[in-house]
Amino acid sequence: MMKKNCKKWAVSLAAAVFASMSLSGCVVQPQVETEPLADCFSEEELIEASKENITLAESGDYEAFLEKLDPSAREGMTESVYQQYLDTVESMGTFHDYVDSVVMGQTDEETGENYAGVGLTAEYEQGQLQYILGYTEDMELLQFVIQPVEQG
Repeated sequence: MMKKNCKKWAVSLAAAVFASMSLSGCVVQPQVETEPLADCFSEEELIEASKENITLAESGDYEAFLEKLDPSAREGMTESVYQQYLDTVESMGTFHDYVDSVVMGQTDEETGENYAGVGLTAEYEQGQLQYILGYTEDMELLQFVIQPVEQG
């Protein structure tokens, strides 16, 4: 049951984070209800942890990256999926900086578990990538998603 709730939460948080980030200069309002962060989370710590997790992911150390993931998220992070991520990042060229961020919380109504989501937009030589990272209360990564930002 917990696994099902985590996946349901991850999908709804990803939708909310994507919807609330700036896209091509336009701010879109979230389509999913979110909440302020629970007291167990700090916005600054979440952003810093997310940057560290992105750096770890980009290092190519698959095993170390897997250790950061919640057990339910490890199942989907096969070596093939991880390599696709590395290929995508490599195709973007040199990393420049993070240019946008959003942090939000959600509480699972059935279990009372708190979650946090972080959206970071990273600027690379060849464009931008949006990173969506979801965290459990124990700061395990429940979600790690990237999406190229459409330039237009």
